[in-house]
Amino acid sequence: MLSRARDALQNPEGITAPDLVVLLDELGNAADSATAGNSDWPLDIHVASIAHREGVNHHAACTRTALFREIAAYCREWWYELPDDQDPARIDDERVAQIYFEEHPEESLSTSELTLESTPSEVADRPSETSIPAADIASAETDISSRQQATATAIYKRYDFGRPVGDADAWWTTIPGDIFSRTIWFSCDHTGIPVPPATLCITFEPGTDHLVSAVATDSDGNSVGSLRPAGTR
Repeated sequence: MLSRARDALQNPEGITAPDLVVLLDELGNAADSATAGNSDWPLDIHVASIAHREGVNHHAACTRTALFREIAAYCREWWYELPDDQDPARIDDERVAQIYFEEHPEESLSTSELTLESTPSEVADRPSETSIPAADIASAETDISSRQQATATAIYKRYDFGRPVGDADAWWTTIPGDIFSRTIWFSCDHTGIPVPPATLCITFEPGTDHLVSAVATDSDGNSVGSLRPAGTR
């Protein structure tokens, strides 16, 4: 498209009126897509991460030259921390970065190239008049709720949690509506292992060991074993 646009500008007599209309429409759609944050073409970018004692700085640019311009600005700002008497303003950007990170052992630089894949524009995504309408938000929420209910029903049926399993709707309405998104805070014992409240264990009974303990971990990623408090069965 860009090549055709360039040819049309260089040789306006060489493009027909219908082709010009099509080209202008494509350019307009591309401009609208870019304004909306989308890209019709993949984009190669250069990225860098600077690790220092305060954290990590991330930089990104469309060219290596632009990227190292940003990195060099950082290096020149903190150049006074180096045992180097050179004037960083007189050194080119990449050389400044090389010297800075060689002489600053507490900091490091890593660079790489990434490709941002094209993202379809809203115009391209817009369904035609003959296409099947997309599900609205209400339908999507209903579908999620149905799948959550089906999951809970399967769990109760599999482990017989002491509720009637014949009629799922009879007990489903008694479960808090936010059960799947609720955050539960655990206190820890002297070893740092989370100790859940007894009411939570009753809620999970008797499927706790089968459903929860297999995936429950502490802050170090170690298995916490059974969630039942000591002395309970």
